[in-house]
Amino acid sequence: NLWGFHFEVRKIGFGTSQDDKLWIDISGGVKLIEQIPLGLDVEGFRITWPRELNLSAPDLISELQKIEIRFAGVEINIATPGVMKIDGLIRFMKEAQKVGFAGDMKLAVIPAGFTAEAGLMVGMNFDSPAYPFLYVYFGFESSAGIPLAQTGLALKGAMGLIGMNVAPNKTPEQNWFYDWYKGPPAPGVHQTTKWTDKRDAFAIGIGVTISTADGVVKSTKGLIVLAVP
Repeated sequence: NLWGFHFEVRKIGFGTSQDDKLWIDISGGVKLIEQIPLGLDVEGFRITWPRELNLSAPDLISELQKIEIRFAGVEINIATPGVMKIDGLIRFMKEAQKVGFAGDMKLAVIPAGFTAEAGLMVGMNFDSPAYPFLYVYFGFESSAGIPLAQTGLALKGAMGLIGMNVAPNKTPEQNWFYDWYKGPPAPGVHQTTKWTDKRDAFAIGIGVTISTADGVVKSTKGLIVLAVP
């Protein structure tokens, strides 16, 4: 607790990379004072620098350019009590053969009983021949619902997803339900963390939430996803 700010360090590490550079890893977060409900979490924040780094050198700018800074992801939480809440996760992918960006965002408007989710994953795999990949999803749910003609039913929500050169991020040893569907960050099939790039793969999905118009008697929610191959 520092001047009203709450700092949390969950993990810190030091080491040497394969090319003999020094690094420090930090994962943690900061939360502003309670009157401003805004939080920021950083995962895998890493600073790397060469052993021979000389900060007293005449050309300081050239020396500073040798320092590498990267992080695996940033989690953002914004809330106005009783009004709205925004949760987001942004990830950056930088591997030997792949670079990209992925993000998931959820908005809840509490008085209206409305929630919306959206996600995007896009990048390039340089494995010869190189190929791009893209994954997008969007969904919403509303307590009010949209009446479906004279059926006595109402559409309370919908979700759709589409992906090109992407496939479920699941190993052969993992169970589809317990390990993939119910796995982190939350049960579901749409989050970007549950998909990865794969050449010539394709995915499409659509789902709805339908209930009786008064929302009391019964409701059903489902999402069907087709992933090829």
